[in-house]
Amino acid sequence: PFPLEGGSVIFNRDGHVFLGTSKGVYRSVNNGDFWERASNGLPDTLVPLLAKNKGDTLFAWTWNKSFFQSADNGNSWEMHQNIGLPNTRMRAIAVNSLGHIFLGGLLSEGGGVYRSRNNGDSWEPLGLNNYGIQSFGLNDSGQIFVGSHDGVWRSIRSTVTSVEQIAIPELPVNYILKQNYPNPFN
Repeated sequence: PFPLEGGSVIFNRDGHVFLGTSKGVYRSVNNGDFWERASNGLPDTLVPLLAKNKGDTLFAWTWNKSFFQSADNGNSWEMHQNIGLPNTRMRAIAVNSLGHIFLGGLLSEGGGVYRSRNNGDSWEPLGLNNYGIQSFGLNDSGQIFVGSHDGVWRSIRSTVTSVEQIAIPELPVNYILKQNYPNPFN
């Protein structure tokens, strides 16, 4: 068994295993036979939440209410400023196919769901305040499911949106106003 209290477990495309522990992040490149610390830049604290985007950028939420990112397989971590996030502990994390990151807060600290569209540089509240968020799930349609002590919530719309450019027809150069018979205002 692993000698530290473990939290989230994630895998990257190369099959490396990352484990959030009570003493930072650990990595195994051989299916858990050997573990090495991968916490350069992280505080020596509990890392209950780990996630990754489809480009294998790693994200970590620490128990001291800080959000970190690693773009180099966990070799180094960069702290973000948490702009838009309340000063609360988070319980759930998810990343959708566009790379939007979702965090869910503990009920004892206000709860709620928050989203970042820029790798954690800034955050926006999405709702469910005063609900303790326990887990997230994303379906193939891009909807997010939120598990709480009070039930399961589903987003009405997809969290994955695309913008389609619509061709604007050529604007008229001239126009003519003609009399409207019978005129209902006479």
